Amino acid sequence: MSNISRKHRQSKTRIFDRQNRCINCSFLIPKKLYDKHPVEQAPMHIVTTLRAWIFPTELSPDSIICTECYKLLQKHTNAINEESNMMSEECLPILGHRSICYPCGISISRSARTYSVPHDVKERSILLESVPLHLVSRMERVCVACWMSAYREVKRQHQHDTNHSVPNVESIGDSPDAPVPPPLPPPQSEKVLQQTPKIKSSQYRRAACTSSRCIFQNCSRSERLLIPSAIKELVLYRQKFYIPNGCRVCRYHLNQGHWNELTSELVDFTGEQFDVIMTMMERAANSYLDFSNIKIMSPHLCRYFLGLNSDQFYDLLNSIPNLVDHVPNASIALSVLLVKLKTGDSNERLATLFNKPRSTIERWMGKVKSCLNDDLIKNLLPSSK
Repeated sequence: MSNISRKHRQSKTRIFDRQNRCINCSFLIPKKLYDKHPVEQAPMHIVTTLRAWIFPTELSPDSIICTECYKLLQKHTNAINEESNMMSEECLPILGHRSICYPCGISISRSARTYSVPHDVKERSILLESVPLHLVSRMERVCVACWMSAYREVKRQHQHDTNHSVPNVESIGDSPDAPVPPPLPPPQSEKVLQQTPKIKSSQYRRAACTSSRCIFQNCSRSERLLIPSAIKELVLYRQKFYIPNGCRVCRYHLNQGHWNELTSELVDFTGEQFDVIMTMMERAANSYLDFSNIKIMSPHLCRYFLGLNSDQFYDLLNSIPNLVDHVPNASIALSVLLVKLKTGDSNERLATLFNKPRSTIERWMGKVKSCLNDDLIKNLLPSSK
């Protein structure tokens, strides 16, 4: 058996071996090494950060973390406790192992040969079936074994489709009365490229799929940061604006969170993009935001909804101590007003977001405004003796 064949068989085994894969960077931890950390034994602040990093990949009690990723998680959470600026590049997912073949988990940093995986090849969709959702946009190269496996699968599917599309003429070929089939057309010298059909939408728009510039128009800043998956889903769900995986954003626009300013004239979508949109919409609709504990909310979501980071939010909340006497949950009540001011959502939409009756939402906003007014006046006026 050739080396490629042996590697191919090993790769197919590794693809389904999730028990020894790091949930964050997808590195396949060798069984002879016990250098791993079960998620169920990790502190809560580590788990909270990890869940934000790997969203929308599901975290289970059986998940494990490699030592490199665990150290990065510890460093990141310690930095959060020491610094007030939560909106730096470090908020994006950080990987302990970077040169990984994501379908199988092996390191390709020293591989003599790897394969590039462009977005327009059929092999990519086969390979993505074995890639965690949070790493889909990062997959650029794979090992030889995984590429050959995907190549053979594409070839098999093509052969299967061809067999089903050609009528069976063998059974009538021996009959003297059988009609003579028309001659085959002469072979074409040049291959005609088939255009991918597009779907035009009257409601949804999309950004251009390019990583060469910031997604915001007329932005010339040099940074090219990944856009968090949670933000992509919210922008799609709330603003009907689709952000493809190839898009990037500068640090300024990532920190500002003005995603409602995104503009584009593109309204055409491929069938594959339409399928991705449906999946993203379903995840966004089923996502849960806990406004009672802003500390555990993703910094990007915090900025998106509230216009503040968590430290700024709690500074504001602590400046209106009178609020706790007027509403059941001061954090949620203040969040309602801030979301209203940041997004401009209607009261009906706020009621859906917070899962409360509209009358409750309106009453809470009135209480927050009143308490803000009273406490601010009390702090500004000199105390009488």
